Amino acid sequence: MNVDTIIMIVYLLAMLAIGVYCSKFIKSFDDFFVAGRRLGFWMSLGTMASIFVGGSAIGVAGYGHQYGLYGIMYYACFALGFLLLAKTFVSPLRSLEQYTIAD
Repeated sequence: MNVDTIIMIVYLLAMLAIGVYCSKFIKSFDDFFVAGRRLGFWMSLGTMASIFVGGSAIGVAGYGHQYGLYGIMYYACFALGFLLLAKTFVSPLRSLEQYTIAD
């Protein structure tokens, strides 16, 4: 086996162990889907950012390399705008007690 395969196996076993450990703390539907509604602002922001920004994160380095400072500033402004958007909508969304943004 090569090093890449060993790293993947160790990673998958670690993820499985974390999942089994965390499953002991899940008591309700809310615990599973929205972490029991106990996430603070920054954790909620990180969760929303991972949904919206996660797909484009790989292209950021290439965009910065291709366009230089403009490429970096584009994503920096995107992050700032997302922070303001989250600051505006996290509390109202939480008060609705829904499970997804689409709800």
